[in-house]
Amino acid sequence: MLYLHSAGHAHPSNTISNDFLATLVPHASPDQILRRFGILYRRSVLALSYIRETLNQDSKRAQDVASHTPTTLAVAACTMALERAGLRGQDIGLVLANCCTPLQTMPAEEQRIAILAARLRVSII
Repeated sequence: MLYLHSAGHAHPSNTISNDFLATLVPHASPDQILRRFGILYRRSVLALSYIRETLNQDSKRAQDVASHTPTTLAVAACTMALERAGLRGQDIGLVLANCCTPLQTMPAEEQRIAILAARLRVSII
């Protein structure tokens, strides 16, 4: 039987508003963007100045200027989940991770999370 003790989350601090997006797209307004996508704002690991300058067209450079990686955000979320549940890493039998933008496919995201967590002296698995 699988029991979910807790969940955690982490997100970068940079906020991309519809107002900001409207400045990047000719003839677009914040209201049009909201009606089309139904989203008020998004979070990004990229600085708004970088997005404005490059329109994020160079994925390699984006990795270099990002404030976080998927792995560092995952470690923060895992740490929050453990603290909320009052558990230690040794108490956990399974860690599920989902990443739609991995930096690489091998090793798996879960392995990178475990490696980084060990370096930060945070035990998550």
